[in-house]
Amino acid sequence: MSMSEKSAQSSMQKAAAVMQASPYRTPEMHHESEDGRTAASTGTVSAAAVAAAVAVGAGGGGGAGDDAACCSCLRVLTDQLCSLNAVERKQDHLRLDTTFSNTSAVLDSSGGALTCGMCHLDTKVLLLVMTLLQTVINWARVGSQKALHPSDAPPVTFGEWRVSAEDGNVIRALLVNRVLAKSTSTVEVLRQRIHEVSINANKSNLAFQMMDAEALRSQLGRLEHSMREVTQIIKAQGLDA
Repeated sequence: MSMSEKSAQSSMQKAAAVMQASPYRTPEMHHESEDGRTAASTGTVSAAAVAAAVAVGAGGGGGAGDDAACCSCLRVLTDQLCSLNAVERKQDHLRLDTTFSNTSAVLDSSGGALTCGMCHLDTKVLLLVMTLLQTVINWARVGSQKALHPSDAPPVTFGEWRVSAEDGNVIRALLVNRVLAKSTSTVEVLRQRIHEVSINANKSNLAFQMMDAEALRSQLGRLEHSMREVTQIIKAQGLDA
């Protein structure tokens, strides 16, 4: 037997040994030949089975699959909360454009988390979404209560025409109302998710999830109260256009 033939035979024997230990063995590998040896021991192995065995080896026993099964919603929401906290720490006065831009980002990430197939019923994710919404709604409430700071009133123009300060206030109220309308839609989805969590907890008799659902309902009530306050402030100013 030549050296190349010996090398090929050795490679096939190693492959057969791997396949004997692999959970991905194919039916033909269990078939015994006339002299009592398995087909695998003679080197007759499926190409698909070899590929599967290599994939298992490269994946370190399934770790790669576990990583693929994870979503980034919790991390995205947590990073966003840290970002909002940093803004509050650095600024005593929050410009409305800061509020609007951050609210838009919060609503986008919240919408993604609430429709994520993996975490839309995760109570920690739901709590984070409500905490983020509560933060930006508080900003909107403070911004609506006080008179506009000079630096909080960037000029609004339409072509070459500069909008008056009075009309600028109307635009401000309109934008706040838009934020509230979008937030209301998100709150309705939150209510549905909390209801689903409660139903699942009752079916499975999971005491800790029942307590989580109760805490989430309380937090949701607080958020809705804050949103109503902003609406009342806008109406009291006669700017509910």
